[in-house]
Amino acid sequence: MSNFDFNRHTVVGELTINSNSGHGYVKVYGYMDGYKYISISTEESNRIFTPKGEVFAYNIVRDYSSLDRKLIALSVKPNDKDGDNRDDYVCDYYNGSVRSIGYQITTLPKVGVIGEYNYMQLQEHHLLGKDEPVFFQVKDKLYCIKDDKQRLIPYCTITDSMPIVRGKYDTYYLGGSLPMEQGVIDITNDQQLVAWFVKKIAKVCWHDIQNGNGKLAQDEAKKALEATSLDPNIVLHRLHRLEMLTESFVLTRDEVQSLIDAPWLQPTISKALLKFKEDFVNLILSENADEINGIRKEHKLEFQRETAQHDSAIVHLKESMERALQEHDQALTQYEDEIEIKKSELSKLVEDISDKESIIGRLTEQLSSINERKDAVVADFEVIRQVINLSSSANNQHSSIRIDTPITDVRLSDIRLPLYRGFNKNMEICLKAFGCTTNNISKLSELFIGYGCILLPNIESLMSVIYATGRCRYITSYVSVSWKSFRDLWENGLVQIIDSCKRNPQDIHYLVLRNINLSYTPNYLQPLLDAQMGFINTLPNSAEIYPANLKVLMTATEDEVIPLTKDCLRYVGCVSKKDFTPNTIVHKPKIEGLVGYLDTSILTNESPNPDEVSRANSIDDYINE
Repeated sequence: MSNFDFNRHTVVGELTINSNSGHGYVKVYGYMDGYKYISISTEESNRIFTPKGEVFAYNIVRDYSSLDRKLIALSVKPNDKDGDNRDDYVCDYYNGSVRSIGYQITTLPKVGVIGEYNYMQLQEHHLLGKDEPVFFQVKDKLYCIKDDKQRLIPYCTITDSMPIVRGKYDTYYLGGSLPMEQGVIDITNDQQLVAWFVKKIAKVCWHDIQNGNGKLAQDEAKKALEATSLDPNIVLHRLHRLEMLTESFVLTRDEVQSLIDAPWLQPTISKALLKFKEDFVNLILSENADEINGIRKEHKLEFQRETAQHDSAIVHLKESMERALQEHDQALTQYEDEIEIKKSELSKLVEDISDKESIIGRLTEQLSSINERKDAVVADFEVIRQVINLSSSANNQHSSIRIDTPITDVRLSDIRLPLYRGFNKNMEICLKAFGCTTNNISKLSELFIGYGCILLPNIESLMSVIYATGRCRYITSYVSVSWKSFRDLWENGLVQIIDSCKRNPQDIHYLVLRNINLSYTPNYLQPLLDAQMGFINTLPNSAEIYPANLKVLMTATEDEVIPLTKDCLRYVGCVSKKDFTPNTIVHKPKIEGLVGYLDTSILTNESPNPDEVSRANSIDDYINE
């Protein structure tokens, strides 16, 4: 079994990038323990990296697009996202780099004992001239080319213990060299063999070759080859090739120059070249006259084409320059006009500032006058307070009368939501229907779970919450200046909604309180908050406990009435006024397309995130103390 530890090991696998999303998946074949590669089976990979033996790489195309379909090594970490069929591990970009690993192994059909054939095979598969080691496989043998100067390529037999990864796209070798050398093959081509013959043999045996005694040169080549430690088969096949090549090989310029440099041959060749130089030149000119004329004609046509293209380019550049100058002049004129407009606007702003300073002066004088009349205003307010108390006393004579408020039944969906997050989608639909736009539905969602009482900025956002539930019951109660105690709240809808909560435990219920700041909120609301928070077991003057399927939704009036303080909003979820502002007035919106309804079990089982709830609460938006 594997001892994979994501804190210590890096995963090894093939990367596949999705061209549409830019995300990638790494199919895991093993991992690195230090410099040692540990291979794991497909079953074990699927068990460790559930469900498919893969690691998810978020937006990997941004920095690592060149590694698509390559074997890579990368750091991973557990996936902290929730959801079905999610991968257990994801790429950890911050704790390690994503890098290519291993060398690709090219498979060749076969190799032979003849160097020319082997050389052509390697050249055909583009395996020569690389700046790094190159590995190729023929049947059960692995071969390694270390540099371009090699004439002998070593090989060894492939075993299960070797660090070889056979992936979906390629086969890779994770070592830097072969673990051992069991033999070599020859890749010396004919040109290289002839060059060796000229350099090592022809200079020494030139007189014998010139006099027709080529066998002596072949014997010398055999001695030179046999003096090396080459495999006898390679020596034999090189000699056989030299027998055929020395009969008809053509010397290159460098090879001719090499022979010319031989002291005993230089005078003879120099005299021959001096004597027959003119004949050589005329012969070459005669034999290549048609080709030379063709080259001249082609050169002339090419010169004419280049001249025409040059002239056309100059004309195009002149036209482009003229257009650019014209656009520059137009832009300059436009900028000058805009500067004049800005100067005019600035002058007007200066005048406006002067006017506002005059207004501020008048308001300052009025404020001084009000301060002087402060005592009189306080006395006037005391008279108003007494009038309100008288009105309250009159209203309290009827406070024991229970007001029957109708309960509204909402039925917009017959499908139960499997998860709470569907409520967010419903909120998006309902807010759009009420003409509200926002990017902070998640904040409202956190407050909805975290608090029993939620204060919303307007009736549109409040009704969006009710309709987004999909199936619920609600009562609307209007707070009056006469409300002085919890009894006023109890008799104006609370007792009715609690009775309905008990009769219909599967449905979520809402008590809607409008204009909560028309009266002092701690007078009537504090016992309800204490019951929600568990500070008291039952509601005052009754044996009723606070129902789990009841939420209180509230709005406040913007008029200057009873101030709301931070202390009275401590246990209330406050939705930011800036996040849910209606753009238009919508009467009786048509709600369609809800993904399901929210029932009591989901509401009670969903656990709030304390940090998110704290960040989402916007108490300061409503405080005016």
